[in-house]
Amino acid sequence: MEPTNPPNRKARRAARKEGQLDTSAFLKIADKFIDVANRENQKTVATDLHMAFLYAAARYNAFVGRSVLDVENHEQYVKEMGGHYIEMLRQHLADPGLVPGAPDDPGVADDAAAQTPEGPRGGSSGGPDQQN
Repeated sequence: MEPTNPPNRKARRAARKEGQLDTSAFLKIADKFIDVANRENQKTVATDLHMAFLYAAARYNAFVGRSVLDVENHEQYVKEMGGHYIEMLRQHLADPGLVPGAPDDPGVADDAAAQTPEGPRGGSSGGPDQQN
């Protein structure tokens, strides 16, 4: 499900009370997961960590599909979720702010293991740390 964009503050607050996410709330939640990844990356290499996050996302999405949405056609759900992931991955790979040392990266460090690329919104949780 994509985040909604209610037209005004009152509508956004009402939607949030009902558990719906607008774009801002959606990105804040996503940033919390990225913060967890950045913390874990202090002791786990990124190539292992990204697979753990992918596994967790698949596990949670399977739970939602089966238990919350009661999806009957599992293959259609897999294709739909895979399509969302592919599009998001393409968008993020095209983001110049995720390239270590890019001009948009204000936190460039000399040591590649210490670099934290900033995301499109800035802040400390824009992208995973670069430990390999």
